[in-house]
Amino acid sequence: MERVEEIERLRAKSIVEVAAALPSLLNETFNGLKTFSKPMTIDSAALETRYGTSQKCHVRGDGDPILRIPNVAGGFVNFNDLKYCLLSDREFKRVELRDGDLLFVRTNGSRDLVGRCAVYRSDDKIKRCGFASYLIRVRLNRQIVHSDYLKFFLSSTQGRDQIDERRRTSAGQFNVNAENLRSISFPCPSTEVQLSVTERLRENESRLVHLQEELAKAQQVESGFRQAILRRAFAGEL
Repeated sequence: MERVEEIERLRAKSIVEVAAALPSLLNETFNGLKTFSKPMTIDSAALETRYGTSQKCHVRGDGDPILRIPNVAGGFVNFNDLKYCLLSDREFKRVELRDGDLLFVRTNGSRDLVGRCAVYRSDDKIKRCGFASYLIRVRLNRQIVHSDYLKFFLSSTQGRDQIDERRRTSAGQFNVNAENLRSISFPCPSTEVQLSVTERLRENESRLVHLQEELAKAQQVESGFRQAILRRAFAGEL
């Protein structure tokens, strides 16, 4: 059992270290960029910021798919457990998502979830999609800043610190609004440098996500060791 406990301890330590690796890499990257890049605010780089629809959604499948808070997780947009809403053409056009839009979680009971963001990209099966009122859409001027570059910055320690400074609480809910998001500043090198940085960070992110998945699988296997040993012990097989 001591050996099993040691395995569990080391595995848990590895999972924590891997989870901290990407923020550490991002922080190092953007600290370096600050030395030769001019600062810019999201307000200067955005074409618009907008809140989503407050219309009630359902699971029936008629109407347009609407992304909600659970669909913005881990730095990515997912299309799991979609809900739908019947919107007029005018209303849907207001909340329609385009590839490259940044989606932010603007309110949640969990402090750490507020301000998390992901880049929207359409799915092969879902060609058009809207978003709910608990999210904020930021549409960027791509001639100034690339969406993935800004997403990586906002996932760094520097980006999260600025979001933390702007976060407010009310009735047990943490909130950040569009005006506060627009005031966040970030180092803005040329778009060519942004693309190079983004590609390198995306490759490292992919490796770390894969490693996290492998560690989680190993942890599931190891979780059965303790019970297996106890069963054999009580059966007199050890």
